[in-house]
Amino acid sequence: MRRVWKAEHIYEDGELDEYAKLIGYFSTRALARAAVKRVKDQPGFKKYSKGFVIGQVAIDRVGWSQGFIRWKEA
Repeated sequence: MRRVWKAEHIYEDGELDEYAKLIGYFSTRALARAAVKRVKDQPGFKKYSKGFVIGQVAIDRVGWSQGFIRWKEA
């Protein structure tokens, strides 16, 4: 299965609300790291500097195939 690198920024506001910003998908981990380096000092990202996450994701695969529920419904 083919994979790419995903760079994102995630933080919680203290009220259990989570905010995610997709930085992008990249062919290599080095490119994902370079993208994070480019945005890390920008407004918002700088305040929550520990929120960056880089990981591999499979392509050509369906996600959330079982649907979803909101926290209020759990």
